[in-house]
Amino acid sequence: WENLKSCISEKTKAIIVNSPQNPTGKIWTQNDWDQLYDLIKDQEIYLISEEIYDIYCYDDIEHYSSFLHPDLKKRTFCIFSFGKMFHATGWKVSYLLASEDLLKNFRSYQQYISFSTNAPAQYAVAKYLEIFDPEENRKVMENKRNIFNELIQHTPLKVEQKAQGSFFQIVNFRDISKSMTDVEFSKWLTVEKKVSCLPVSAFYNSKTNSDYIRFSFAKKDDLIIDALEHLRKKL
Repeated sequence: WENLKSCISEKTKAIIVNSPQNPTGKIWTQNDWDQLYDLIKDQEIYLISEEIYDIYCYDDIEHYSSFLHPDLKKRTFCIFSFGKMFHATGWKVSYLLASEDLLKNFRSYQQYISFSTNAPAQYAVAKYLEIFDPEENRKVMENKRNIFNELIQHTPLKVEQKAQGSFFQIVNFRDISKSMTDVEFSKWLTVEKKVSCLPVSAFYNSKTNSDYIRFSFAKKDDLIIDALEHLRKKL
């Protein structure tokens, strides 16, 4: 929080937050939102809160939206995704929650940028919501996360903290290489070992090297099992 505080100046107009977070899988708690509000309450700073993995929270951890926070609500643009919710990300259908005043201003810009989602997708979403059970999708993804974390223990890659949410798991690769950067290691794993990942530094503004790579477990169970069995044999 001290690091974040040091980044805020009189020029700061908005802060972007992502929860459940990509790439770490971290879920913001109400206390986290409280602390954020304490940092910005004396300035006119808005919050852009991307919460597109909101239904994908694991180990009985509940998603607490910034839009539910009594003090942040009036300054928050809260973004959600039907594509992520339905596990149909190619649809690119999202929605936004904000106070009435903020929505009025948002619409004046949004209509000239993308106008609206195509009508067939909107009808399809509305129809599917009549039968959609978010808990069913959540359980499917939690099971995939558990399969991934169970099998990766049989490789030199280390999970230091299970993802609390999202589709992603962060893994430490330093038991395999002390010298490669995370970008170099990701390329090596993808090209030489045929299992793809992303370097965590790709998500940094500074692009600073890290000890971590990110895997996605939003894959078929058989593919997760085959990939980790392959790594067990090849690493």
